Amino acid sequence: MVDEVIATEVGMLNNVFVNFGVYDMRQKNEASKNPAWASAHSQNPADSYGICWLNSLPHADSEAVNLLPSRYGKNGKTSDKGK
Repeated sequence: MVDEVIATEVGMLNNVFVNFGVYDMRQKNEASKNPAWASAHSQNPADSYGICWLNSLPHADSEAVNLLPSRYGKNGKTSDKGK
């Protein structure tokens, strides 16, 4: 719905982002197989099930979104969430 309020706070002072996390609890992601990554994320076990939701869009939409510049201002973005 257009103009529908989905949040009024993000839980962090002076911050303006929204984290849209998607998790596939059926299996761990590829990143979780790396011991260094797993150690760095040990406080948040759900991170091992995070997926890049852009890859779950219909193929044409996923391609279009992945062509957009990232926050770093370049294409070819990477995600540590596995595919």
